Parts: sequence; C-alpha cells; structure tokens
Amino acid sequence: MYLNDWSMTGEGNLSSQWSKVERWYGLMTHLSDTYGIAKIGVPHDFKTRELCGYQLSLCYNPSDETLAEEKKQLLLNILTNRVSNIDTDETISKVYNDSGIYSTCISLAHDQEASVVSFTFDGKYEQTAITGVVKSDGKKDTTCQIKNLFDSTAVSLDYIVPLKECAQHKAMDEPMWNHEMMEAYCTNIGHEPDRTSASTGEKVAYLRKHGRILAEMNGWVYDENKTKLNHDDEHQRIIFHSGRFRNDDCYLSIDFEKEDFHFELLNHRGKHLREINWHGDKTGDADSSHDIRLRR
Repeated sequence: MYLNDWSMTGEGNLSSQWSKVERWYGLMTHLSDTYGIAKIGVPHDFKTRELCGYQLSLCYNPSDETLAEEKKQLLLNILTNRVSNIDTDETISKVYNDSGIYSTCISLAHDQEASVVSFTFDGKYEQTAITGVVKSDGKKDTTCQIKNLFDSTAVSLDYIVPLKECAQHKAMDEPMWNHEMMEAYCTNIGHEPDRTSASTGEKVAYLRKHGRILAEMNGWVYDENKTKLNHDDEHQRIIFHSGRFRNDDCYLSIDFEKEDFHFELLNHRGKHLREINWHGDKTGDADSSHDIRLRR
C-alpha cells in the first residue's frame, strides 16, 4: 500500500486544513489496528516535501512556530511510525496525473495492483479510485485506475488484500497464508479460541461475519452460486473459490460446528480434502459428509 503523493497539495495552509491530516491519521490508525498495516510506502524525499504548503522537515526544528507543537508532534509520529521509503527501479511503469506530474508511488501501486492512501485537502481524492495516465516510450498513452482509501469508514477488504502476493501462493498448500493481517484482525475483534457463544444462532452469526472476512483476507472469493446450491435448513454453508491463487482450482467452506474459526478445504470436484484452522493447520481428515455439490 502506497501514499498518493499527488494528494499532498491543497489550498490554504496546513493549520486551516488540519482536520484533513487528522482524518488521514485516523485512517492509518484503523488500518494498523484492524489489519496490521502499520506503514505505507512513500518517496525517498518525503520528509523534504511540502504537505499543504508546509515543509515536513520543519517539524524537526524546535524553533519553527509555523505549526503548534502538538501538530508538529503528530507529523513526527507520521514520519516515524506510519511511512517507510519505497524501493524502485527502471522497470516500473510511468504513471502521471492530468497535470503531467509523475509519481513513483502511484506507478508501483499500478504495477502491483495495490491501493493508495490519500489526503483530502481539496476533495479531489475523496473517491474510491483515482485516475492516472501510463506513458511508455514508443507506445500510445493509456488510462489506468488505482484503488484509493481516504477515510476509515470506507475501507473495503478488496482494497487492502495484496492480490499480487496472493497469486504467489497455492491454495492447496497455503490456504490461509496472510497471517499478520488475520492476527491483527482477530486481536481487534477480541477473538478468543476458547470462546463460548450464548446460542447456536449467535455462534453461526459470529462465524459467518468474521470467518468470511478471514477467508477474503487470504484472497478467497465468495461463491454465491455454490453457497446457495449447498445451503439449506440443515446445513449452513458459505463457500469460496480459489480464483486469486496460483494454479489451484478448489474451494473453501466455513466450518460452523466449532467456536473457533475452522474451514473445510475441497478440491475442484467439491470433494472434501481436510479440515483446517484459521492458521492453515490441519485439524481433521477427509470426510465425504462435508463434500459440496457443484451443480444441481
């Protein structure tokens, strides 16, 4: 995940736009606490750039009175704990905005199918996608769109799961590979493996909500057709397909029998292979009673 450095400009001065800095910081805090995304990639010269007219390097200067001390401390927190310099080379794309300004961060986000995080000083980047122009030597310019996060209340899993990384894993071997993000999420919701629900209905609702999120964090894609085909009054089913993984064609289903998060792994024919916990460890052998139907 990268900074949309095009969004660092804005009208007025930073003090008058301070609520937008707090909004951005709130988004980063939410990403860190909920999904374990503590830092985003920024250009190597980020500390010397201006943020809405304020040169960030000034916050290291005790004699600078442009900003109140508490505001400078928040900027220092951002520079220390919320960003990290990116590595790049000449092979990445060249993405420009409509003013002809190139961004390494936007280019990397484009190449990696990653998202960017934007400030909203002028409202221009207060949207779920931003547009850029890809310029290549000897080729026609093309338009691209990059997923954009701008507020903690508008965060979608589709925007934070690293799909390029997911494509490097085989679903059969590493069905639950995104450990750091899952751990952060389970900590955030206060999940305990030995939890006890007050009723079966409460347990099912809990597993449906959070089990689906954990599956999607690992790139599993909800399969509405297979879910409806296998769900009835006697069997709770939420089924996912491995479309974002490398090579494998298989399915994952939430296990509703236990309190902790468990899943059933099934092959391309819907045959049950094994039960796993949310860490990906095997917790049960193949059981044909857990097979799913793929067609009527």
